[in-house]
Amino acid sequence: MSHFEYDLKYKDRLKNILLDKLKDCFADDHVNEKNSRKRITEIKSQLEKVEERFVLGEISKEQYEKFSTLYSGQIKSIEQELDQSGKISSNLELAVEKGLKYAQNLRQLWVSSDYHEKQRLQYLVFPEGMLYSKKNDEVLTTRINTLFGQIALLSRTSGKNKKGKPETECLFGSSVASPRIELGSGASETLILSIVLRGRKGSNLINSGAISRPIEYLSLMKFDFKRVLILAPHTDDGEFGCGGTIHKMVESGADVYYAAFSACQQSVLKEFPSDILITEVKNATRILGIKPEHLVLMDYQVRTFNYRRQEILEDILRLKKQINPDLVIMPSVNDIHQDHHTIATEGTRAFKNSTLLCYEMPWNNFSFQTTCFVPLTEKEIAVKAQVLTEYKSQAHRPYANEEFIRSLARTRGVQVDQPYAEVFEVIRWIIQ
Repeated sequence: MSHFEYDLKYKDRLKNILLDKLKDCFADDHVNEKNSRKRITEIKSQLEKVEERFVLGEISKEQYEKFSTLYSGQIKSIEQELDQSGKISSNLELAVEKGLKYAQNLRQLWVSSDYHEKQRLQYLVFPEGMLYSKKNDEVLTTRINTLFGQIALLSRTSGKNKKGKPETECLFGSSVASPRIELGSGASETLILSIVLRGRKGSNLINSGAISRPIEYLSLMKFDFKRVLILAPHTDDGEFGCGGTIHKMVESGADVYYAAFSACQQSVLKEFPSDILITEVKNATRILGIKPEHLVLMDYQVRTFNYRRQEILEDILRLKKQINPDLVIMPSVNDIHQDHHTIATEGTRAFKNSTLLCYEMPWNNFSFQTTCFVPLTEKEIAVKAQVLTEYKSQAHRPYANEEFIRSLARTRGVQVDQPYAEVFEVIRWIIQ
């Protein structure tokens, strides 16, 4: 810890560096704010046109409500982001001062802390914890707190140590043999200097009352996948379990594939055509942004999957060969629905060497490990709610309504101090 402290004579210099970086960050935010306000004006104009067309009888009430909800949600989401940005940008100097106060005497703080406080302190400096590579005799980390990264860089530029080596090569002292901080492939000093203003209120020891969301850490582990496969036992399961996350990933540029194993033709209500769910899933995935050619529909009979495990496994293995996904999302292995459980079991078998997550379906989950959270914006939860209205044949189900969808997302969001979130069980996470 002593190597992440700083000499008081460098305090003003370090403070100026941090403030300069923050100001640079907010210079970009100013441009983003201007663009966001312009976008709000454009969306309001679109909303007015929809209202006008409804009044003139050019569109139905259903179409009006659909687009009105979408546009209003987009406006609210942008306004919330603008509000957060404005709160964060106030009193930066006071926030930096408080951070420097902690860093000033980090070693003594460590010595005087109990076990739990030491855990907090360790994760303050290394938010993802530390890993030790016995093979290479190295201490590894994937994230470093921006403030302490600045101190490490300042140490390197402030001279040599007694053996003539740059200070940052000796960050851990002589108590660990030949250690070094490894920031992962592609990491650079430029990345260390970047400031990320995001995170959870109160989750950081560097947390002043001057800003509503504390200065957090540089993350080199991102929810960044190129090819994603959603395994849905039945059409609509993927949307219920992770519709917001699907939309988020599509918007970020990922190729998302959606494989549904049954359209449940044997259990559709009599007032609907037996193949209605095929039409509904095509409409729903289109709204989510999934390409039509990335939608795979199979024709297994509902509630019989457990009798056809080998065929299902072979179909999943074909998908694996064709798509080669770097992320697979499927039902929970603890899902009690026989079809869901079969897909989860065979999916795990097929993708045991892949990053594998399970989506939540509370009405079928007796237990569920909430080990991965994906925060959602107002726009993303609004799109999820809109998508589920496409499933009119399923509207009779108690969980198939916007009130439930939003309340569950709010509950999960509260757990990570976000407006909304979807939660997943981590079966396997492979860090490339």
